Order: sequence, then structure tokens, then C-alpha cells
Amino acid sequence: VALYVMPNASRALSGERTIQLLRQFGLRYGEMSLVHRFADSDGTGPLMFSVLRYTSEGPSGFDLETLPSEQVEGLAFFLALPSKHAVAGYDTMVSISTLLAREIHGQVYDEHMNQLSPQLREHYRHFVLEYRTPA
Repeated sequence: VALYVMPNASRALSGERTIQLLRQFGLRYGEMSLVHRFADSDGTGPLMFSVLRYTSEGPSGFDLETLPSEQVEGLAFFLALPSKHAVAGYDTMVSISTLLAREIHGQVYDEHMNQLSPQLREHYRHFVLEYRTPA
């Protein structure tokens, strides 16, 4: 399940602000140049979801060396399935992506770039609830 946080069209998000916001919401830089949210905001517990940098060429990892001087087009939040903590991960991902979008005066979109409405939010939540791995 993927969600995208995009600043309004006339605005870009500075790399420095991106780093501050991700840390503010308990995300930690880690494996594969991604930022991750764990169950506990101190970086412990099970992995809840991860975030990539969104670019016009597609999602990419973060380079902490260059990020402070760059502009960020958007953020791609994703929840890997299957997971024992999928519902908690999804709920946390939706909450943080919504708060972050509010903070940057942006919007949250689904993987088809539809604005995340309450109906879509529930649709994806039911998908996560019903997701089963093949036997």
C-alpha cells in the first residue's frame, strides 16, 4: 500500500525542512537509504512503514549528504505486506502522512494519484485487514 504526500503545485519542500519533519514524526534514516517508522518513535519495535523520496522519475532513496541543499517534490509512504503489524502500520502511516501534508500545506494521494478521501482511506484499510498471504 502506497501513499504520496505532495506539496501544493506552486511550492517545493526544502530538503532541510523534509529532514526536520521526518524526524519530528519519529522516522529514522536506515537501510536502503530509506526512512522508516518503527512501532516506537525511538526506532525500536517492529517496522511499521517506510518512506522514499518522490521524484518525477519515480521514487528514490535519500542522500543525507546532499538532501539539505535540495528541493523535494514529494514523499512516497509505503507499507510492505504481509506483516503481523499491518493494520497498526497502516493506521500510523495514514496519520503521519496526513499530519505531514497539513504541515506543508500539501495533500495525501493514493498510488493512482487520487486525493485520499475518507472513503479511500477506509477502502485501503479494509484491504490491509483482509490481506492474506497465499497458502
